Amino acid sequence: MTEIREMQVVLCCRWRHVMRFIFFNKRNSLVLAKIATHLSHMGLIRNIILRMRGMLIKGSLPEVKIRLLKRIFSVFMPVLAIFCLLMGAFYWVRLIGVFSGPLWRFDLMPWNWRILCSSLAVLYPVATSGVWMGSRWGIILWLSAAAIETVCMTLYSNYFSWNLWIPLLHVIFLAFYGFFSMILFFNQTKRVQAIVEY
Repeated sequence: MTEIREMQVVLCCRWRHVMRFIFFNKRNSLVLAKIATHLSHMGLIRNIILRMRGMLIKGSLPEVKIRLLKRIFSVFMPVLAIFCLLMGAFYWVRLIGVFSGPLWRFDLMPWNWRILCSSLAVLYPVATSGVWMGSRWGIILWLSAAAIETVCMTLYSNYFSWNLWIPLLHVIFLAFYGFFSMILFFNQTKRVQAIVEY
């Protein structure tokens, strides 16, 4: 960025109108480079303008990627919140007793299922509101509910039913969240370091 400003200062003496047109209209910089080449005998202005055009294009590409990642992340968080809401509704349906069966009514459940269903029926809706708002406590509540459910469905499957699909969904959501969080964190760290260096 400093090289572009230095070149602009050097060329402003003679080519002020050309330089303003290049900085405000990036599309026409190649045409202006050809015009500047015809105006100058040695072609130095053409090389400087093409270098500046390359710097502007290279500098704008990472910003486009980060903006796209932020948009995808802003779509991912409500999807995660809806998943938490559906899981909370699933456990509330189990507690209320909409369907018949021993594990679908609170008064017919064994004690271990009562504790699991009642705690997850409270944790998931609260985590839904936190994840929807994008707060850290919502993510922590979702991770704690997912950890409890994963441990109960896999490690303690002799007390609970063996179910691998729900822990797999939690792992997939956790992988996506970790990927987006790390990329956005490293981008923010680079930006802060760049500001501190100048």
